[in-house]
Amino acid sequence: MNAVFRKAIRDSRWTVIWMSIGLALYALMVLSFYPTILDQKEEMDELLKNYPEEMLMLISGGEDINEISFTDPGTYLNAEFITWMVLILGVMVTLQAFNAVTNAERNGTMDILMSFPISRRQMLVARFANTIVSLLLVLTACFLTILLAREIWPEFELSTGHIAAGIYGSFFILAAHASFTYLLVSVIPSSKHWVGAIAYTLFLGGYLVYSLSGLNDTLKDIQPFLLFDYYNATALFKNGLDFTDASVMVAVTLLFSGLAWWRIERKELGV
Repeated sequence: MNAVFRKAIRDSRWTVIWMSIGLALYALMVLSFYPTILDQKEEMDELLKNYPEEMLMLISGGEDINEISFTDPGTYLNAEFITWMVLILGVMVTLQAFNAVTNAERNGTMDILMSFPISRRQMLVARFANTIVSLLLVLTACFLTILLAREIWPEFELSTGHIAAGIYGSFFILAAHASFTYLLVSVIPSSKHWVGAIAYTLFLGGYLVYSLSGLNDTLKDIQPFLLFDYYNATALFKNGLDFTDASVMVAVTLLFSGLAWWRIERKELGV
């Protein structure tokens, strides 16, 4: 299993490197505008009052839209960086899960791997561990970049602990999404070409539905079933990590990964 994990890490290194570089540069670009935005606080707040409520819901991350200030460091960082970071990393973990099982079946590498003394479950655990490590490495790069940006632009006043909560808090929702995707690829035959698309559509759709649910009483009823109900970067930047929400997402991750671990032994592999 260690050999499979090391190979997965090696195969993922350029994805991690380029993802880290891309998100770091994007974070620096976004935060370089913050001093100018702060100088125009009154104008920006007045402009927000004219935004449609639907757009304000997307910006606020679920916070009360009547209390939004775009110059608040947490709100600004969530709207301009964190939201996109989470959605982009959602693509990364989806592709890693898809490549670990479905693509391995299609290109014949699963056949070779299963000829070695390793079980399917060991293979799945090794590949899932690679996804977790890759995710943490990219998040760490983003965290360090924001700390650097805070030193460059001291106007961005956000404590190190709250920055860590906002950045690493996204790990829980992304790990839960990764475990769900690994479950899908452990159940659905490799001949089906819609697994990855379905997994990411549910993730992106969950974000859009949750962001707009504050405006619709019917949608409010399904909020507890959406992962984004348990991750609010704006609140994390203000208040730190919410251990209750984190515990819910850890439980979801353990449930889906456990089901994937159980089901992979029973899947008819295309080898």
